[in-house]
Amino acid sequence: MLAVIATPGSTEPLRALVRQLAAQVDIRSLDRIDGRPDGVLAASIDALDVAPPGLPVAVWVANAEELGCVPGLAEPHGDDLDVRVLLSSDRMAIGLGAVAVPAAALDTRSLPVLPPLVRARWRERHDLPAELVVTIEAEADPAGGAMTALALAAAAVVSGPMLASALALGTPVVSTPAEVDRLGLRPGHEVEVAERDASPARTALAGAIASDDEWAARLSSAARRFAESTLDVGRISNVVLDRLGLAASDPGRPRPASRLDRRLAELATPPTARICARAAVAAECFAELDDRS
Repeated sequence: MLAVIATPGSTEPLRALVRQLAAQVDIRSLDRIDGRPDGVLAASIDALDVAPPGLPVAVWVANAEELGCVPGLAEPHGDDLDVRVLLSSDRMAIGLGAVAVPAAALDTRSLPVLPPLVRARWRERHDLPAELVVTIEAEADPAGGAMTALALAAAAVVSGPMLASALALGTPVVSTPAEVDRLGLRPGHEVEVAERDASPARTALAGAIASDDEWAARLSSAARRFAESTLDVGRISNVVLDRLGLAASDPGRPRPASRLDRRLAELATPPTARICARAAVAAECFAELDDRS
């Protein structure tokens, strides 16, 4: 049982992480737990004031200055708190040892990578332009078709919250310097940035990518790798649970399927192909064998 201690609104930076943790362990607000939890997730330094003593703790720090208020570095909360994990999106705090929780954190397992060849087949099936370029602005609604557009596009101009999803889907992306800096992306590697920061220039660059299969494939692969290594909330939650000494309710089970899915995607296998269903069944069998061993 993982207890969350928070004030209204303080869990916003941790929303994606809390959602992922809830899929792995029993997680509840501290005031709704009868008995003693196994660990604590504090949404702020102030929340440590009411943390039960003697429990492993993960705590969110807003900036590097707050590190001086964490037990073990300083002792305003006493010596009886066992703070094992610092969480932050502040670059300086991360450089000092906090686990990075990006504002754009997401679960990459829920967003299967779609390589350019797979996208081309789907565009052909739906009579869409072969070099389809879409523009997803900051205010785009994921439920309003933006996610579908990103999954089908040969290239996309993306800004705002949907940029993380575009990377996870393996969409070849052109974005703005501000967005690239926000996520720590490298122009020319995971994304491209137009020389002139203007909408026509970005659209033209996306069109050039859409017409170059090798360029698009390179960006697609690098974007997905970045999402998995940097933005994946599943990786972050595993770090938190490991350091707190808590076991996930179903540890490791999604991993075999994720690896198989990735290999099939690299072979441009359509998601609806029968072999994908067979791979999912096989992954379950391997997971059961792991459980028995």
